[in-house]
Amino acid sequence: MIQVTDIAVRRGRKQIIRGMSCTVQPGQTSVVIGQNGAGKSTLLHAVSGSLKPASGRILWDRIPMSRLNARELANRRAVLSKQPTIAFPMRLLELVRLGT
Repeated sequence: MIQVTDIAVRRGRKQIIRGMSCTVQPGQTSVVIGQNGAGKSTLLHAVSGSLKPASGRILWDRIPMSRLNARELANRRAVLSKQPTIAFPMRLLELVRLGT
């Protein structure tokens, strides 16, 4: 389970997210919808651990994300960039099979 409680995220002096809260249960499919520049990617960066919120809390399986080391976090989530780059030749099927 992922719990996001009252997070705020800043980029430089600009506040991108303010007071965001949500819960995602295991096996649940969730969708983040919004206009360009609304903070969707910023929210996903914060929840995945690549961007630290200015305030609020993010829990993964009831554990504060700040207490998870890189290995523990990697065991709980996977991130695929909008524009993935692969440094070696690989067929799509081979890439998909890596995740199983």
